[in-house]
Amino acid sequence: MPPPKKEVPKSISYNKGSSSTQRSIFNTKAKNANDVKELTTCTPKELREKLDKNNKLLENEDIISKLPDKGQKLRERNILINELLEKHKSTLSNPISELKELNGRYYNPNVKTNQISIEESIKLQKHQEKLQQKFQIHALSEKFEQMTVDKMEKIKTTHHIIDELENYISEDSYDSLNSDNDEDYL
Repeated sequence: MPPPKKEVPKSISYNKGSSSTQRSIFNTKAKNANDVKELTTCTPKELREKLDKNNKLLENEDIISKLPDKGQKLRERNILINELLEKHKSTLSNPISELKELNGRYYNPNVKTNQISIEESIKLQKHQEKLQQKFQIHALSEKFEQMTVDKMEKIKTTHHIIDELENYISEDSYDSLNSDNDEDYL
């Protein structure tokens, strides 16, 4: 008669401080890199990186064919990322309306001039300075991204030219160029 099989516990109990807790030994839920940081807290640059990563995964048909949902969750996530990117872009593209909304609180059509307190004026100036800084940072980041894209395109073009030259020059033509017999070219 074989010995009885020892049952392996699925969780561990331990005392932490005054309360006891139980933790599963086996990680039943796979950690997803996208779940580590919520999309809403990501910067536009991080969102673009996630979008690029998802697009690269979607381009790989081998991986997509193995997924049970055939990449539907990735496509839905890309839609959400695009919406968040548009939201970031719209908040940066419309600071004038934000200032109008802030100033609109003090607008009185019966009074010829709008009067606001000094404290509110200082707050509006600080808000305007922050918006100008956001615009400057946004413009600089777009310029930097465009520069990197341009450089990457130049590198790709150079690599393409090199590949074409390598394909054009075969071993036979290379050997004939290096041969000592110059009568072939006369």
